[in-house]
Amino acid sequence: MKKGRYLVIGVLIGVLVLMVSVFALGETGAQGQPKTAARGGEIVPLWDDSGCVSVYCYGSCDQWDTGWKCWTKSIYERYDSSGQGKPIRVTAYADCTVVHLWTSTTSCQTSRTGSGRVTATTTCWIGVLFEGQGWNDGGCSCQEL
Repeated sequence: MKKGRYLVIGVLIGVLVLMVSVFALGETGAQGQPKTAARGGEIVPLWDDSGCVSVYCYGSCDQWDTGWKCWTKSIYERYDSSGQGKPIRVTAYADCTVVHLWTSTTSCQTSRTGSGRVTATTTCWIGVLFEGQGWNDGGCSCQEL
């Protein structure tokens, strides 16, 4: 009985050490903010530029009385280590297909340029006389400027 108890305690201690190690070696803190390292009395961020970070990318096709509205919304952000926004170009793509008596397709894209958090939304329309199935194979992209 004592051997089993010591084995369980040993495993729990091992798991605890592993969890502490993983959290200590992580690259970001709460809310995706950079962890910092103390050096000589000053706090130094561990990264200088976050690069393009995808906050939101979603698209859909919604059926209306006379057709389908297909859309994609894209949100990216980019900041430096001091929290200042850096320039990016964000693009939202919609690649829409509706299958009814035949297949109808369309595509569109919208790009927006800015600094920090940038949002781009694009919308396409496919007019149809009959009901069917529709979908959006669109996507999102970000370019650092």
